[in-house]
Amino acid sequence: MNTPPLLLLHGLARAARSMRPVAKVFPQRRIYNWSYPSTRLDLDDLAAALEARIQDEIDGPFDAVTHSMGGILLRRLLKRAPSTPLRRLVMMAPPNHGSALARAVMPRLGALYGPAGRQLSDRAWIEAHCATPSDFMIIAGSKRASLKNPTSLLGRLLLKGEHDGTVTLDEARLEGARAWLRVEVEHTWIMNHPQALDATRRFLDAPP
Repeated sequence: MNTPPLLLLHGLARAARSMRPVAKVFPQRRIYNWSYPSTRLDLDDLAAALEARIQDEIDGPFDAVTHSMGGILLRRLLKRAPSTPLRRLVMMAPPNHGSALARAVMPRLGALYGPAGRQLSDRAWIEAHCATPSDFMIIAGSKRASLKNPTSLLGRLLLKGEHDGTVTLDEARLEGARAWLRVEVEHTWIMNHPQALDATRRFLDAPP
C-alpha cells in the first residue's frame, strides 16, 4: 500500500510554519501544511473551507497531525463531512471538551482570538458539532509553562489539575483514542518535543 499523504493543521493564532518540525519526521510522505485564518472565521466556515481544499488537493485517504484548535477544526469537518477519507490522526494538546482558559479570557480578549476562539469556550457546542475520529492518538502536555509566556502565566493562575499552560489533561482526553501519551512540555512547543514527534511517527507509520 502506498504511504498516504499527511495533512498538518496548526492551532489558534499560529501558522503553518509552527508545524514544520512534524513535517521533518516524515520525509517520505507528501505533506500538506496549510495555514488558515484561525482568528478571523468561526469553526463552521473554517471547516467548510478545509473540506473544499481537501477535495481539490488531496486525492484519496490521508493522515493528519493537528495542534490545539487544529484538532477541533478537523473534528468539526468530520461531523459535517463524514465521508472525508481520514485514515489516522494524531491530535497534540487538543481542547476536546472545550477550554476553561478560553472561557476565562474570551470576555476580554475575544476580539483578539476571534469567533473560533470563542467557540472553544463552549464545551456543549464542541460535543454537539464535532465528530470522534475512527483511529486516533492524543498527545497531551503537562508542563506548566514558563512565566515568559503571557498565555501560560494566565494558565498557571486559572487552570486546575495537570495542564500544559493552556489545555488541561482532562480537556485533551477523548473516549475512543487508540493511544494516549503525556509529555513534559508546554502547550506552545509540544509539536517540537522529540518524544511527541517519535510517538507520532510510530503511530502513523504502524502497519494497518
